Amino acid sequence: MKRQATFAGWDFYNIWEIREGLTYPRLQWQDQEWEPVFTDLDEVPWAKLPVEVLARRGILRGGREKEYAPRENMTRGDFLYSLIRALRATADFTGNFADVGEGDYYYWEAGVARALGIAVGTGDNKLEPQAEITRQDMLVLAERGLRLLKKLDTRGTVSELARFVDRDRVADYAAESIAALVRERLLGGREGKIDPLAPVTRAEAALFLFKLYNRY
Repeated sequence: MKRQATFAGWDFYNIWEIREGLTYPRLQWQDQEWEPVFTDLDEVPWAKLPVEVLARRGILRGGREKEYAPRENMTRGDFLYSLIRALRATADFTGNFADVGEGDYYYWEAGVARALGIAVGTGDNKLEPQAEITRQDMLVLAERGLRLLKKLDTRGTVSELARFVDRDRVADYAAESIAALVRERLLGGREGKIDPLAPVTRAEAALFLFKLYNRY
């Protein structure tokens, strides 16, 4: 177990280090003194590492100066900004969503997502970037991004959702995407539920994005 090859998909260039045959993986900066990026993460200790790592990689933005606002809900624009960066996606584009302006900090990421087909919008060429993102939409965007960038081959079937008591609440357009991520063990559910229509907190989004960043 104490060999790099055992931990497939782990980033041993930027995040982890291992002494072959001697130690388990550890963070490269584990013994270093460093100034936290955000000061409001003590209330979500399980998300502290993912938030700090992704923020230092330029993948996450804070809600306010020195604050990540982990318990606030993630917006569609914020999630797309972070997803495109976490997946290291890039593309040339000439157009964007009608409700995304050149001055918006997520303008480039939204344009890339639109050009690649990762984000198709909510209708009338709109992204609704300020709206809160639901769990099922977060998962659809992530699965579509992984597949279009050829980082994911796994195909999910609706039967994968049988163990979730609220599987009937999942929209038809989201079922196969969610099933694929369940099979990839990227989604465990909330006490046996998918909660597809529930909003995603910024802490939850960070934890999910950290898994994607580290595995793909």
